[in-house]
Amino acid sequence: MHSDHLILETQKILKQRNLAVVACGILLFANLGLSAAVMFGDKQTILIPNSLNQEASISNGKMSPAYLEALTRDVVNLMLTVTPASVEYNINSVLKVTHPKFYGALKTSLQSRAADVVNRRISVYFTPQSITPTEDNLGVLVVGKLSTYLGKEEVSLEDKTYSITYAFEGFKPLVLDFHEVNLKTKEGGSIEKTAN
Repeated sequence: MHSDHLILETQKILKQRNLAVVACGILLFANLGLSAAVMFGDKQTILIPNSLNQEASISNGKMSPAYLEALTRDVVNLMLTVTPASVEYNINSVLKVTHPKFYGALKTSLQSRAADVVNRRISVYFTPQSITPTEDNLGVLVVGKLSTYLGKEEVSLEDKTYSITYAFEGFKPLVLDFHEVNLKTKEGGSIEKTAN
């Protein structure tokens, strides 16, 4: 009787050992599979510019003020800071973020200015002093100083205010309008004024 009991206990222990070995094998293969997936799988890194100190997001077709400010800094820099060496790159870059409704008019204006910049060797630098979003967060007023140089000599320094309006194409905000604003008369200038 005693030997029968020992045999049953031994068989029970062997079954438990076999189940533990099978479970360990399954866990080992699962870990190897997960390790391979991590090593060889696609990786995505989300980069946040250093200049952002608030949450930047787009939801329900509206941009957060931080995202709107960062986008506007890029657009203003591409539109208003140009040299003979950078003018073509700036035109191509800003047209990539321009709405189709505004694309033709802006391209014509920028190409006209580019010819003048290259022929006369003009450099234009815009230094923004404030970027104020509109209530709907689809537009901004940008106030700053526009410096124009012929060679190394500064020929003008003007206070300028620009209005930029954005529209969404899919999930991407695009420039729908960009013009100079005359705060004294509260009237917007034409596209050609952006070439100043």
